Amino acid sequence: MSVEAIGIKQEINRLRKELHSEKRLNAEGYFQVSEKELTEYFLKCLRLFRDLNEKYPDELLNNSKIAENVFRFERIKSSFLFKGIARAARNHETGDWNSLKSPYKLFPIIFSDCRLDECILEESAKAHLFASFQLENNSSVGRAKFSSDFFEMRCIGKISVRNCLIENISFSMIGSSAFRIPISFYDCIFKYGFFANAAHFSAPLTMKGCSFNQDDQSNPSAKVIFNNAEFSTSTEFSECNFYTSPKFHEAKMHSDTSFHLTNFHDVSSDAAEGDYRALKQLMHGTGAENEALKFHALEMESRKNTVLPKITQVFHREFPASLSSHFLKIFNDYGRNYFLPWYWLLWFTGVFFVLYSALGVFDMGVSCNLKKFGDAELWLQSYCQAEMLNDPFAFLMRNFVYASHRAFGPLGLVLDSGLLSANSGWVKFLSFTQVIFSSIIWYLIIIQLRRQFKL
Repeated sequence: MSVEAIGIKQEINRLRKELHSEKRLNAEGYFQVSEKELTEYFLKCLRLFRDLNEKYPDELLNNSKIAENVFRFERIKSSFLFKGIARAARNHETGDWNSLKSPYKLFPIIFSDCRLDECILEESAKAHLFASFQLENNSSVGRAKFSSDFFEMRCIGKISVRNCLIENISFSMIGSSAFRIPISFYDCIFKYGFFANAAHFSAPLTMKGCSFNQDDQSNPSAKVIFNNAEFSTSTEFSECNFYTSPKFHEAKMHSDTSFHLTNFHDVSSDAAEGDYRALKQLMHGTGAENEALKFHALEMESRKNTVLPKITQVFHREFPASLSSHFLKIFNDYGRNYFLPWYWLLWFTGVFFVLYSALGVFDMGVSCNLKKFGDAELWLQSYCQAEMLNDPFAFLMRNFVYASHRAFGPLGLVLDSGLLSANSGWVKFLSFTQVIFSSIIWYLIIIQLRRQFKL
């Protein structure tokens, strides 16, 4: 390492120590740094690297450790406004990096466990200055603003935000520019709002494990808005939690868009039905039928909770629609739960088995019709033989078989040999009721399979 490189490293360490001096510590244990001081630190360091790069252009490339941590900040409280750095770079105050060997890959900007009142990325430097911009390790941001003119010239390679709290974030469009570098958010909490109205994302957008508006759902300004946004490449909203319905009205989705394992908790706000309808249509347009079915279910549930009358309003003209909606919610969760109909089928079979057995105790249950004895299979005949008529196990098996036949709906009646027959009008009524319920549940099961696999 040259003497100049050693001197630059020592000067940078001195500047870093000045930012992290004990006299700056506040009551929360963070180093209080003004926005102006932070910007000046960036400019001083870039000028030092400019001098080194102009004299020894291979020094930075061969000794990347010089610049690895120069823009890594830990436990500082400040505001970060990129426009000051951008203007200085445009005026060549920090060096004409584009005319030199590309050292920008050596300069990641990292805020770790920091408290930023503002984080505003706007105005492009028109030069490849930095490898990445990273917020991580429980950092928090009061107001974040990403402007498309900052992304247009790719002065930063990528943006990564991980495990952070952001109170409010907005993506603003400037002219015909677009968000042209990858943006990723992992395990972040967006407390109040996420606004990307009419934003154009021409690079991948990844949001994984994030929560939106969890603590302020009643605030009318706490919204997630992607209205009129355009996604030109892969977009991921996976394992996220939306506590207010996201707005994607008139958006343009890329075919590689995923909402895998994402939960939508808002099914009771006035706008929820329309918001999920818009997402359903968008997913239909991309061919993501499973996602479209999920948003259709959310739309139906939101309609049940907001538009349709309560289940107690029996004489309302839309009561049948409300009753049907409640039924679908209970018995198959609007097609989202494939195990729920099977659970209800088994539950109904068990309940009717108990009812048949209870009536049988009073000789009003299921009896053997000996006229059909010869038509039955041998295993079933064994429960109706003379010596088995008073046997407790045979008694329970007769009721179980009778209930099981009716659990298959009309098909069960076709397979029934007639050996087991109702001994009272009550059993006949219960048998008819079980067949009706079982038929409806089988219909729900078949419809779910058909919709899932397009049979």
